Formats: sequence, structure tokens, C-alpha cells
Amino acid sequence: MKKFTFLLVVIVALTISTKAQWTPLTSGTTETLNSIYIYNSNYIYACGDAGKILKTTNTGNSWTTLTSETTFRLNSIYFTNSTVGYAVGIGGTIIKTTNGGTNWFVQVSGSIDALRSVYFLSVTNGCVVGDHGTILKTTNSGTNWLTIASGTTQRLYSICFPTVSTGYAVGMAGTVLKTANGGTTWTTLISGTTNDLMSVYFTTFNNGYVVGENGTIRRTTDGGSNWIIRDLGTSDYFYSVNFPTSQTGYIAALGGMIYKTTNSGTNWVLQMNASNNLRSVAFADITTGYVVGENGAILKTTNGGVGFFDDYHSPESSFNLYPNPSNSKITITAKDNLQKESIISIFKVQGEVLISSTFQNTIEINTTSLSKGIYLVKIQTDKGIETKKLIIE
Repeated sequence: MKKFTFLLVVIVALTISTKAQWTPLTSGTTETLNSIYIYNSNYIYACGDAGKILKTTNTGNSWTTLTSETTFRLNSIYFTNSTVGYAVGIGGTIIKTTNGGTNWFVQVSGSIDALRSVYFLSVTNGCVVGDHGTILKTTNSGTNWLTIASGTTQRLYSICFPTVSTGYAVGMAGTVLKTANGGTTWTTLISGTTNDLMSVYFTTFNNGYVVGENGTIRRTTDGGSNWIIRDLGTSDYFYSVNFPTSQTGYIAALGGMIYKTTNSGTNWVLQMNASNNLRSVAFADITTGYVVGENGAILKTTNGGVGFFDDYHSPESSFNLYPNPSNSKITITAKDNLQKESIISIFKVQGEVLISSTFQNTIEINTTSLSKGIYLVKIQTDKGIETKKLIIE
């Protein structure tokens, strides 16, 4: 029986070690990709420098380069249905397609400023933000774009509408703007930071997140009236944030980092440190996601980015886990006195999180809810990530 258990553990280890958290895809370009948009699992688009627009209809297995009719850098892309989409970029560029990207035509924006983000509330109503506090709005699918007073001259990087009437925009020097009437008028909110904010994402009417330079993370649960500090204490430049569920979210950063939270931003785990700067992250569902960045980089996950043996491991084990095998409870203790809290997660070998908690130096976990089998225990400290196998009898 011991030989069989050992063999099973080895097979599980080998299986998981070959499954990377994020798999590089072949994009067919070396241009920097600045934005990715998932209309659904069958229609995914990315845009970037030199007017580059890519499309996949087979979940990223292959990407087709579309003719965008511009060589300007494109910063953001958005589709209102499977055929109608918009991309915006420098020089006041707005282009539109009505046939799934086969053809694109230029729309008159009325602006010469770099446009940074586009979001549509409906098929006809959309907003764009950009440099010098630029906000543009259309109510007729881009036939006309109106310049809207933003109340700021700061560069605006990102815009998000959790409802058809309520929207948020963020930008340089901690700028956060809010609209309650579909983008017709905007008010300034106090974010509590002067760091540049690069991305905003709201999961509900009131619950949202902003991220930016110097590891800045802020969360609001009251529509922006107050912001909770969730900074990681790093110098990372967070470029994009996306939440496929109310609790599970991801951040893509310059430097190639991908961070994940499973508790609404209370704690974040470093999942990936890619070789390219990353600029945009989007998820089709809770497990399938994509990030894009420099040198045409496209990464994909099909298990929520969960990986174990690809993570950083301490050269020597820093924790004791006992008893193992177990049938009712386990105790985990740090070998050294830790000054900061650690995050512990227990996963199925397929990647599903079953138990997650925080502790400092020692914790006792009831395992009676776990069926007999092999599990993985992942412990993250400020010094790295350690993974242990757990057998439940």
C-alpha cells in the first residue's frame, strides 16, 4: 500500500508540474499588445502598437491579424456584439467595425489627444477617456462623439460602467471620476492616493477596485465614497485589473507579474512572473483568462491560474505539517517566528480551492470536510511560496 501511495503521489506531482499556471500563446506579432477584450469564448480581440488588431475564434489556439486601417498605437478595444466593435488610440483615433473586424473605418472623434480606454453601456451608448481629462460620449454608435466636461486635466487611463447609468474613470495623480447619468456629467472622488491609477473594475454597483503605480490597490464598497487600502507594499506597476467573480480577481503588471485574489482583494497571491511587461487582463469565466503585453505576448489559463510546482519554493521547508496522512485535522507551524501573516490554501489536484485562510506562525485546520485522497497545501509568505502534499485517509 505504501508503494502504491508513493507512486500515486509521483504521478500527481508529474501531472501538475507539466501544467503551467499561464501558457504562452503564439500571437504572430512582436508589437506590444495593450488591450484584450473577450466578447465570449468564441470571439476574443486584442489591439496594440502600430495599429495591430488580433482576433481568435478558437479560444486562442490561433490568432488572425486584422487590417485596422491605422498605424497609430491602439490602447483599448471593445465589442458590443460579435460583429460591432471599437478601438481607440493616440491622435484621437477611434475606429469601428461592423463585420467582426474584417473591415474597419475611422470615426471622427473631434479630439487630437491620445485616447486610452473605451467602454460601451449599450449598442448605441459609449464613452472614451484619454489625455488632458478627455471624455467623449456617443449615443448613436459612434456616428457623433461629444466632448464631455470632466473637471480635470489629468490623463485618464481607464473607464468602467457597472450599470448603464453609473460609471467610473481613473487616471494620473490618483484621479477618480464618477458619473450617475451615463457619462453626461462627472464628479471627482477622493481616492486617498496621488499615485497614477491605471485601471478600474467594478463587480457591482458599489463594489469596485482601482490599481496603479507603486503597488497601489484600492477597494470601495460604497460606490467610491470611501476607499480601502489594499496596497501590497511593492514598487510593482499595476496596469490592469479584472474580476470574473465578486471574490476572484486578477492584476497584470509591468515586470510580468500576475496577482490573484480569492477573497475580494483582502489578500493577493503572486501567480506568475513572465518575461514581458503585461498590460491587460480579461477573463471569459472564473477559470479561463488571458493577459497580453509587450513583444506580442499572450498568456492563457484554463484553471484560474492555479499552479503549484511552477511557483517559487523555498530551498528548505519553512513549515511543519502534521499529522500527514490525516483524517480529522492538521496543524501547520512555522519553523521560524514570522512577523507577517501567511496565506494558506488547500486545493484539489485539479486546481479547485477548498479551504483558504490566513495565519501567523501556527494554525489548526479541520479536514473532516475533505474526502479521502491527495490534496495540495499552498502556503504563501512575504518570502515566497511553499507547496506540500496532504493525504486524507
